[in-house]
Amino acid sequence: MKTTKTSKILLILLAGGILMSFLSGCFAEKASVAYNGNKDLFKSAKDSYPIGYEVILTFTDDSRPDYEFFMNIEKLDAKYEEGKGYTMSFEMPKEGASIKVAAPYKDPTTGEEKLVSVSKNPSLSFHSFDGGGAEYSAKIDDTDILKYTYEKVYSKANHEELEGAGYDVYYTLEGLKPGRTQLTISAESPLYEEADAVYDVIVHDNLMISITKIDIPDANYDEPVDEPVE
Repeated sequence: MKTTKTSKILLILLAGGILMSFLSGCFAEKASVAYNGNKDLFKSAKDSYPIGYEVILTFTDDSRPDYEFFMNIEKLDAKYEEGKGYTMSFEMPKEGASIKVAAPYKDPTTGEEKLVSVSKNPSLSFHSFDGGGAEYSAKIDDTDILKYTYEKVYSKANHEELEGAGYDVYYTLEGLKPGRTQLTISAESPLYEEADAVYDVIVHDNLMISITKIDIPDANYDEPVDEPVE
């Protein structure tokens, strides 16, 4: 009888410990993770993790062994295994994490070699406003290699009632076949001079995309959010 009571007490304590552990995980303060167009390539990736939690990520694309990975500005120690991909870990920071995948890139105009971000579906973002803000358009030199989708998102739901309502435009890219082409984003506005931004775009064999600005004239609009890794 004594043994039975002791067992019940131990079971209750164990169940309580499991419950407390579960609840602490549920209610712990969390921070968000941005995968910069590559979330589908990270196995079981979540949008947020508890602050201080050891995040372990597996990048499933094993098509090339020279990828490098960055969490914010910190280079991650990623282990490559053919047939499985890359495994890496980091402690979840309070400010959140931006995960970038990088690959070697050679500038076609200068011959300079550097690392640039690569993504399955990179996105360029520009800001504008109604009533005089820049109107954006995109042109791809070789549409057999690359295509894009366009989205316009207003900052406020009641934008139709506002004068000069702000919005962002997004160009999300998709590789169609391996190759190299150029993407030109043009900005026209009655308030500013017309300006173009030209990008060198490489679609790799695995249809991952690297995009790098190769010609930036003086422009009066916001820079895109996607940048080469320093």
